[in-house]
Amino acid sequence: MANKQWINACKEGDLRLALLMIEKGANDWDQGLASACEGGHRDLALLMIEKGANDWNGGLYRACLGGHPDLANLMIAKGADDWNLGLANACRGGHRYLANLMIEKGALDWDEGLLRACLGGHHDLVLLMIAKGADDWNQGLANACRGGHRDLAILMIEKGANDWDQGLASACEGGHREIAILMIEKGALDWDEGLSRACLGGHRDLALLMIEKGANDWNQGLYWACLRGQCDLALLMIEKGASDLNRGLYWACSGGYRDLALLMIEKGADINYCFPNLADEVIWILVKKGNMKNFGKYERIAEILIIRKNKITNAMRKLMIPDLARICFDYC
Repeated sequence: MANKQWINACKEGDLRLALLMIEKGANDWDQGLASACEGGHRDLALLMIEKGANDWNGGLYRACLGGHPDLANLMIAKGADDWNLGLANACRGGHRYLANLMIEKGALDWDEGLLRACLGGHHDLVLLMIAKGADDWNQGLANACRGGHRDLAILMIEKGANDWDQGLASACEGGHREIAILMIEKGALDWDEGLSRACLGGHRDLALLMIEKGANDWNQGLYWACLRGQCDLALLMIEKGASDLNRGLYWACSGGYRDLALLMIEKGADINYCFPNLADEVIWILVKKGNMKNFGKYERIAEILIIRKNKITNAMRKLMIPDLARICFDYC
């Protein structure tokens, strides 16, 4: 949370908050520099440099993404020289002046520029990259589909793109039904991958469309839904027949999604598949709710409860299953 607050303070140009956080111990100067460059805040960028930031390429990338030539030039003056990634980010952000600047400096990766411009929906930069020599039409199609840019998807098709399945998957992930239908009309058939990507992106309508078409890999859909914290889609996959709840629990915990982790456990997942970053919290919530029926092993749970023994009340002990209660009575 503190790191996110630090990034936001620098990106939004909140000098007062940034200084307060420095007093409290914040010292990720390179991240602060990158965020300040993306937001276009020269004063904060200079402050980060004074404090010790020296990731000039990181600053250049973000200045190009945010569209700030003065900060891009500052980073170049300091020693930044990754022109290709600068070009890619300028294309992603839609900043033609910075794209041209990177080209003047020596950028040559036209395909990466094309892909980023397709994702961002910047037609002029797509044409510029093509004029320079870009020709990765299939990946350009996928990125245009993921970004929801029908005109660029059609342009990539006209240029020769024909990977309809990848286009469908990308459209499903981005939540663009019209483009997904276009890919189906062109010949896409990989419904399961489309379902997985719809679950990843959190797009129920596209998940249902893939199911109507014949998708039935419920477990894979469940994994991706859990990885991104999509509770409704995880529940849909379970209703359809997903059974690998343990792996779903693992991915929910690894992503930090407490509510989804609790759902997996309520549906029958083994608590021992909890990832360490959420295990303690999830276990404690379940103890307080009295929902202990799905625990296959007690050692880990007992360990957590013993560590927190000052929080265990007699009322809570009464809610525990007998084996766990006995362990806690022995140690607490």
